[in-house]
Amino acid sequence: MNKTATQEAPQPIAISKGFKQITGNTGASIFVLNKRADQHNSMGTLKEADLVPFTYQEILPILTKDEKLKGELKGKWFYLEGSGLNKESSLYTIDEKGELVEIKGNVSIENTVRVWNGTNPLSLDVYSDDVAALRGWRFFLLADSVPHVVAPVVVGKAKPNTQQNAAEQAKQLLRVEGEKPLILVVTNPEES
Repeated sequence: MNKTATQEAPQPIAISKGFKQITGNTGASIFVLNKRADQHNSMGTLKEADLVPFTYQEILPILTKDEKLKGELKGKWFYLEGSGLNKESSLYTIDEKGELVEIKGNVSIENTVRVWNGTNPLSLDVYSDDVAALRGWRFFLLADSVPHVVAPVVVGKAKPNTQQNAAEQAKQLLRVEGEKPLILVVTNPEES
């Protein structure tokens, strides 16, 4: 699980825009807005709420491990980050990195992803229990839907905290021993 992508403090802007932050039983969080939106409006809505879309490599491992989050999204589909999918239209499972891999042996419905390739924006359908049982897979990853098709929900994640990342980098350059700071000064070797 990519914790920086999913375990973030509540996002006041997102909450004020109507998003519901849902924290699953693994500690991962997603933000869901019950708003019908095409691909362009989905991305714009996320941006206005200071959120970003998931990649399929981020969201699929979360949903296969987190029953609460999967339960919240059953029967819904939404747009993901990116366009196009260079995989054959077939059934796959995912590895620990969230990459689609060929199915070998018995794989549960809960870990099976139906891929429909193409060059259009990516979207993910999380089938309800009855549809998943009928079809034989839980997730439908599509790259063939035209961008003006309206999804029933907008789903996103908190942006990585760039200020926090900058502070961590600064800590690496500044080390404190007791009360006396040791400062590393980096100079341009061409000026020496």
